[in-house]
Amino acid sequence: MLQQRIKSVNGPVSGVITVPGSKSLSNRALLLASFSEGVTHLKGVLWSDDTEACFVALQSLGVPIQKISEHELKITGVRVFKQNQKINCRDAGTVSRFLIPIAAALGGSYEFYGSDRLSERPLKPMLDGLIALGVNIIYHDQVGFLPLRVESQGLHGGVLNVDIKDSSQFISGLLLAAPKAKAPITIFADHLAEKPYVHLTLEMMADFGVQAELQGNAIQVMPSSYQACQYEIEPDASTASYFFAAAALTAGEIRVNGLYREVLQGDIHFLEVLEKMGAVVRETPLGITVAGPQILKGLGEVDFSGMSDTFMTLAALCPFADSPTTIKGLRHTRLQESDRVEAMRQGLTVLGAKVTTTEDSITIYPSSLHAGVIDSHRDHRIAMSHALIGLKIPGVIIDGADCVKKTCPLFFELLASLQAI
Repeated sequence: MLQQRIKSVNGPVSGVITVPGSKSLSNRALLLASFSEGVTHLKGVLWSDDTEACFVALQSLGVPIQKISEHELKITGVRVFKQNQKINCRDAGTVSRFLIPIAAALGGSYEFYGSDRLSERPLKPMLDGLIALGVNIIYHDQVGFLPLRVESQGLHGGVLNVDIKDSSQFISGLLLAAPKAKAPITIFADHLAEKPYVHLTLEMMADFGVQAELQGNAIQVMPSSYQACQYEIEPDASTASYFFAAAALTAGEIRVNGLYREVLQGDIHFLEVLEKMGAVVRETPLGITVAGPQILKGLGEVDFSGMSDTFMTLAALCPFADSPTTIKGLRHTRLQESDRVEAMRQGLTVLGAKVTTTEDSITIYPSSLHAGVIDSHRDHRIAMSHALIGLKIPGVIIDGADCVKKTCPLFFELLASLQAI
């Protein structure tokens, strides 16, 4: 595994950063284009381990994809996938949770498998929904998990109640597939208004020509066809959070190009958290600039259930704040690429921080930190968040640093490009 020593700085940093396209948008766009009517032109596509997994899976299913450049694709939609394919979802939750319903909607027989960690991540609420819509799921090992076989003659339509406490991706996958059903599908789930990535899915469905009706805790989708379009993918707000946090941590100033507050991604609200910690956020025609404060303010209690991919970014800042912070709404993050609450507790403790956790939260106290070797747990967000601490504390080493290829292959190069003021 690759080790990466983080180069510390003696003062504030500055820089202008261009982050890759959003992983969440890239994989949704790839999948939507794959069974839309016509040829879709995608710009700003993220090229990473997760999007490559999606790209390769779609090619094996017979979807014509033309790579115009590193970040531009032309995709010709198909009405049926190539049958009896074995699809390796690798480590990508979005591929397993989105492509399985889409394949079931188009009909046929397919095998799905993935990495050891992906095979530990739950799928049952989504798969139970597919079973209720007439799909046959054959488990090869444990019920509700990969590997499995899908046998389908399409989706019947009907009414579903989907438990999304472990992941809103369960409902997003069903929604993406729903227009191809033979009859309307209505999906009920608790707290839909608090799930920004469900709203992102609905917005993207609309961009590809399908309107879903959201009323309270119910979403109805009528049989329809997606339409090809020209689609430009936003910069990844989750990845941008690390560079905004670098400015806040060092009292520096960093701009992320092409990112604006009105983007679809819920993680853009991380900027509001930085403002509460004392940072100044400015939106310019070129992008968003964050200027860090001289003293970071602790936040008391803060709920991150709606933007949990950035809770680790905040956790990296908290030992340097002037009072403790408790980050809540994290129970489901224990089931992601790693047990993220425990991985952050371990990493911060290795560096000398005082940390306590519950099943749903992590509390981080102002602490004097020191050098240490961090186990990334093969989780890109654990690696990137702890790397921030290395800007302030000499001798931070990330073990398994190559895991950043999942969403931002050039992360360490971008971090090293920041200049001390």
